[in-house]
Amino acid sequence: CHSEIGRTLYTTLAESDRRRLHAQAGEALERLCADSADERVVQLARHFLRAGDAPRGVQYGLTAAESLKAASANNEAREFYENVQSLADPADVSTELRIREGLAEVYRFVGERDRGLRCCREAIQSCAGRAPSRSLIRLHRLMGTILEATGEFEEAQDHFALAHGLLRSVTPPREELAKLYECMGQLAIRRRNAAEAVRLSRLSLDALGTDHDNATAASVYTNMAVAHQLLQETDEALWCFDKSMAIRQRIGDREGLSRSLHNKGALHRRRGEYDHALRCYRQSLEIKTKVGNREGVAASHYNIGNVYCLQGEYELAREEYQGSLTIRERIGDKLGQVAALLGLAHVCRTTADYGGAQQSLSRCLALQEELGQDAAAPCTELAALHLDLGAHEEAEAAVERALTAGKSAARGFDRGMCLMLQGKIRLQRQEWESADHALRTALELFEERDSQEGIGETLLLLGRSALRQGDVEGADRLLARSREIDRQSGRSSLTS
Repeated sequence: CHSEIGRTLYTTLAESDRRRLHAQAGEALERLCADSADERVVQLARHFLRAGDAPRGVQYGLTAAESLKAASANNEAREFYENVQSLADPADVSTELRIREGLAEVYRFVGERDRGLRCCREAIQSCAGRAPSRSLIRLHRLMGTILEATGEFEEAQDHFALAHGLLRSVTPPREELAKLYECMGQLAIRRRNAAEAVRLSRLSLDALGTDHDNATAASVYTNMAVAHQLLQETDEALWCFDKSMAIRQRIGDREGLSRSLHNKGALHRRRGEYDHALRCYRQSLEIKTKVGNREGVAASHYNIGNVYCLQGEYELAREEYQGSLTIRERIGDKLGQVAALLGLAHVCRTTADYGGAQQSLSRCLALQEELGQDAAAPCTELAALHLDLGAHEEAEAAVERALTAGKSAARGFDRGMCLMLQGKIRLQRQEWESADHALRTALELFEERDSQEGIGETLLLLGRSALRQGDVEGADRLLARSREIDRQSGRSSLTS
């Protein structure tokens, strides 16, 4: 009751009276907590910002924003950074850099990558010739990280190179050098250069010396886990994931822990261990939801949808893909929308909703054209749709288009799927030799990626091909391998 009366009275005050009231409350709180201001920094910041007290509003506001960001409370941190920016003196280079760098990181975590990039660019431009080298190093590293996440690999590499060049002109803290190598290692992974990722990860750990109880070391171990996974070194990958998660739990890095869980879930999914994958993805989703990482929440929904698809739970998969798509649309993540639409198209096709599949693929292709990216993945799904509808010529044309588009993409999984579909088309035409060639090439690609679902389905098709050609013994051997993969992954056998 008293609080309701207080809020009602507050709304009746003139703006000048409200400011004066907040100033008095802030000063009283400051005197009361003189020895423990850090514990009340959020309240102090809120009062002095609302009072329009620039010196103390900026001082406490920045401290509050950075504290909230460190705790992964990204939406609250964003609010403080934006309020501080409205009060800060643009001529104060140090403060301007802290605000823009902090905002860029927060925008990155909540999925607003374009705004994050704009913050970095504005900081570099407005502080040209005035900013210390270490600040520029961090800004270029941050830009590289955001660009890597959007698939702009060449531009990301350029910014990492600029940061590395600037490092030569200063004596950098070990942590800064380690962070740069860690980010460069992440880029190497995205480019599927696992050996380079391992090399850069080791350089990062060397830069840290003996202190590995920090977020950078945890990220490095995650990178090493993914790199070992690409090299099919599963035991080493699992060890690195567990090492990363142990560090993150010790230091309370919730955002980082969610990423490690996400990546470990991907490893379990590729191995066909779907229950383990779902457990990791759901734990990751729970953390991302609590810390306000909308981009991460969308990614978790998408990956959970993928696992449900592999388990044949198509309605559950549809819900997850739709949830991912809705968030991606809200934050303007067009790359993420493409992935979610592809998932929806696959579910629609598999459940014989061919109109829904066509609609999702049309939207997907339009987005990829807008982004200027290859259409290998949607064309692969389009080929599967035509094949299901019995339109073999259209399916073959879509496969050829996908293979052509995918030449520059270096996506082994997409190429494997294309070749598997090509083999399936040629099986139906009884072109045994060319079908077997396409399927065996697809199998090699799936084995390189340790994609158990791809391996199992390709073995099934090869077994059917052998059976139709009269090789009963060979067919039994291939179909037995396919059934074993289905059994290990918990899927119902496709070969029964």
